[in-house]
Amino acid sequence: MLDINITLWVQMINFLLLIFILNAILYRPIRKILAERKEKVDGLTGDIESSQEKRAGALADFEHNIARARKDGYEKLQELKEEGYAREREIIEGENKKSEQWLKDIIAAIKKDMDVARSQLSEQVKAFSVEVTEKILGRSI
Repeated sequence: MLDINITLWVQMINFLLLIFILNAILYRPIRKILAERKEKVDGLTGDIESSQEKRAGALADFEHNIARARKDGYEKLQELKEEGYAREREIIEGENKKSEQWLKDIIAAIKKDMDVARSQLSEQVKAFSVEVTEKILGRSI
């Protein structure tokens, strides 16, 4: 059976003393290190989350800026196209007016040459008709 004597009390004191010593030397420093590590991990986790939020915000800003730049570029392209088309129309209209004027000048020159040629030919026709008539009739007119 179990004898309750002084050794039981010594063993209990020894056990309590061992728990107290182990707690002071081993358990408390380990718990302190674990608590510090937990705080550090929690801090790093918070830093990671804030960095991820910053990254997401920066990415959203970047995508917004890219979209805005594309839109601005497209608008500028359309504006330049419209300016190009307007300039093309101006050039074509100017060249059409020049060609019309050139054509009018050529037609006027041709009409002038035709009038000169007609007047010369009408004089020559009169001379030829008199000559042909004289040859046909055999006498001078």
